[in-house]
Amino acid sequence: IIELQATPGVAMVAGDKPCASPLVRYQAAHGHSPVTTLSHRAIEIEGEEARRMLMLLDGSKDRATLCAAMDCTRERLDNELRMLGRLGMLVA
Repeated sequence: IIELQATPGVAMVAGDKPCASPLVRYQAAHGHSPVTTLSHRAIEIEGEEARRMLMLLDGSKDRATLCAAMDCTRERLDNELRMLGRLGMLVA
């Protein structure tokens, strides 16, 4: 069985200036957990670092800026962004 799903506006792959959905950013900023993805799933946010990353993904920062703000490697950031894309938290 194959399940096909397309949700308008969802980015499976992060762009040059990644952007999390406004709802996810709002929920993360206000301490909510779980947060609601664009596919209407509830995902637990584990740790302040994950919460901070979601709040930084407002579409105004490139990957180099995000790495500096998160004090992480590009490889780690790219892995996190891939995961967020698979979870339906990024917007196109």
